[in-house]
Amino acid sequence: MKVASDHVQAHPELDASTALQAKGFPVEPRETRVCPSSSGDKAYYIQKVKTTTEPNPDDIVAAQTTAWLCSCPDFLYHSGVTNTNGLSSIEELSACKHISAEVREVKAQKDNNQTTL
Repeated sequence: MKVASDHVQAHPELDASTALQAKGFPVEPRETRVCPSSSGDKAYYIQKVKTTTEPNPDDIVAAQTTAWLCSCPDFLYHSGVTNTNGLSSIEELSACKHISAEVREVKAQKDNNQTTL
């Protein structure tokens, strides 16, 4: 199923974005996509955000990076953004199946990390 996303003109605030901000990460949405769920009649937002590698960095310019967030419950649970321990680094975020399916650079990185048989 292909979901039309040309009507998405604003960047909705995702729960993952709110949770990251509460942990001290600045979050600035850059790109928002709509991704259909393969397991039902649902669709989720995936969002590329500009943030920092760590919460409340001393040098915000040197620590700038981008990350992908998703509005699905699996991302919130497995990525660590909503757990009480918090994230010490944005690299700890894991991609859910929606991000992996829609984002070319995430797919390429997963391919590079695979071992050769």
